[in-house]
This record gives sequence, C-alpha cells and structure tokens, in this order.
Amino acid sequence: MSTAAEHLPTIGPSGVTFEEANDFIFSHLDQPQVIFDISHQYGVTVSMLAEISGHATDEVIAYFSNAALDAKELDKVSSLINYDLGSLAHFVDFDNNPGALSTAALQAIVKPKFDDPADYDDFFVPLWSSHVADHVFTPDELGVAHLGSIPHPGEIFEKNEGLESVFYGTLLNIFRALDPTELDQITNFSHTDTNNTEFQALLVEALSSSPTSSAWTDKELSDHVTVYAKDIIDGYWNDPNISGILDLSYVALAAA
Repeated sequence: MSTAAEHLPTIGPSGVTFEEANDFIFSHLDQPQVIFDISHQYGVTVSMLAEISGHATDEVIAYFSNAALDAKELDKVSSLINYDLGSLAHFVDFDNNPGALSTAALQAIVKPKFDDPADYDDFFVPLWSSHVADHVFTPDELGVAHLGSIPHPGEIFEKNEGLESVFYGTLLNIFRALDPTELDQITNFSHTDTNNTEFQALLVEALSSSPTSSAWTDKELSDHVTVYAKDIIDGYWNDPNISGILDLSYVALAAA
C-alpha cells in the first residue's frame, strides 16, 4: 500500500506537500469529521495520517473513535475488494472463458446499457494514481494476494483490462456456485442494515458449497452476470464510500 510520501504528490492537479497536509490536520484538530471526510475523499489512510502527523496509528484510530468515527473505513482503498474473503478468496479470478462468457462478449452486452459509455470504462480506471505510478497494481493495492500483481501498461487514468477481466471472472464464479433456489433466496431477501447478519449467513452458506456442474447454461450465466454487473457499476457510482469494484458483489457482502 502506498505511503504518504508516495500518495500526497498525486493528490489534485499539483499534489500536496507534507507541510500542507500537516498544517491542515493540526488546524482542524477540533473537527475530526472534516479530517475524516477529506482523508476519505483523497484516499489518505490511517497509516498515512500517522506518518503525516507523527502520531502512532493507534492514536489516530483513538482520535476518530472518540468522535464516533470508524477509522478502518479510511483503509478501504483497494481497487478490487476491501474485505478479508478468507475461504471465499478463490472466487476472485480472471475471466479465462471463451465465446459468450469471455470478457469481450460480456462487455459488449453491459457497456451499451449505460447512456454514457464513460460510466462503464471509468469503473475500471485506477481510483488512486499512486497505486499505478509504477504501472502495476500490487496485491495490497488490489486487496487480494493470490492473483499476484496486475500490470497497468497505459496512462495513469486509463481503463485497466486486467481489472475488467477479474470483475467478470469473479461474477461468473459466483453464479456458477449458486443454484436457482439459492439465487431466488438471495435476490428475494429484503436486505437492510438491521438484518445484515442473516443476509451474510445466507450468502456464506450458498457460496460455501458449489454444485458438481453449473446449474446454468452459458446463455443463462451471461444473462445473470450482465444484469448484475450493471447493478454493481450503478451502485458504485451512487455510493462515494465504495472504492473496490467488487465491494458490492455477493462474495464481498458475505465477508463484510
């Protein structure tokens, strides 16, 4: 994960210096919500705040906790997923399928669903330029270890085809693990903040065992994945607190 020294120069059109960041923090010490909101907006993590301020990370966490703010939210800056998936990590993988389930075929269905094609392409653009200043997403920057690093050969704010492949590969793996009954139970569940534990239990149970063969034809899989992909991308743009492109997927919600 990037350090403050690496990240601050990439903020805004001309970057932010250590002195400017430090001055901002100490001039707003009586406004923890302001510091939290600005840090969240610009991808400044707890360890970066500690580095800038000279305080320990535990002190930064306690400072926000005293204001009823969860500092852990500031560390959700990974580009793929921001939850510890544990035994569900294997769902996150590249799309190596040919034909109708290839990334190109799925993209050709999903992208036209958007009035502005940029809403689709920008979903796969690096959120933080400091992550790809070296033209690669590291495992820490992705949020998963088993994929290794993903190259980012283009310009800083260009769509990354590796992220796009993992997005579709993961959604395909999710739906392959579900049978029609399980999918009906999930889609018909009225998920709210008050029943999150029950929803998580339902997802974990459904994803923890897969049918010996897929319950869906390729056409059915394509239909499920493309509808869900559109929903996830819409949800991402409607929630400024989301940074990982898989943070709204069933596998992330099972681990949240």
